[in-house]
Amino acid sequence: MRPSSSHTFHALPYHAVLLIPYLFVLAWYFNHEPDTGTFLGMFRAPRFAGESMLADNSTALSFMVFGTALALERPTEYLRRADPMSAIRMGRDRRRLLRYGAIVVAYSAAFTLPQLAATFLLVKVDDMGAMLAGACCAWWSLSVALTVTNIGCMAGNRAAGYLVPLLMAAACAGIPGVQRMFLGVVPGTQVPCWVPALALLTCISAAINAALYHHLDII
Repeated sequence: MRPSSSHTFHALPYHAVLLIPYLFVLAWYFNHEPDTGTFLGMFRAPRFAGESMLADNSTALSFMVFGTALALERPTEYLRRADPMSAIRMGRDRRRLLRYGAIVVAYSAAFTLPQLAATFLLVKVDDMGAMLAGACCAWWSLSVALTVTNIGCMAGNRAAGYLVPLLMAAACAGIPGVQRMFLGVVPGTQVPCWVPALALLTCISAAINAALYHHLDII
């Protein structure tokens, strides 16, 4: 079921309330020596000795927080709007679950790509490969955050759904050991550690989402 035009219209003020402060965050970032080798939504090690890790990653944390909030739980809302009679006769529609996943991926890309384009326009990028890899990591991390939030919403604990991905992001941004693991490479390869880490989180989150969708009364 597609959201009606009136529903979309009523959601616009909420989008504005969230988007306007985030635009100020982006304006501050691009006007204060932006990182020329790391995407703004990607976690990074401090550039200067003694610098606060959380402060240096404030833009990446803002990317995750505002990216999750701006979705306004639309993926969860879509998943809940299954046809009750079809669900009773045939069980949950697996295609709807796949479309929910596609919505999450598409939304995360729609949030990430304009900021990547703005980076290329406003910043003299030193390392194109690192910038693209960072954007991919940020997009993937946001997708995982949305699915974790959905778990909390479907399980009846919305606060935990938002808190868990926020704590995970804060750990990557502010705990040295976690950050080093996340930003390192798999031993003996050139594969960044965030690739297997996000792949594992994606599998776990997808399995829990599917289990909740098929077994909870969420219509």
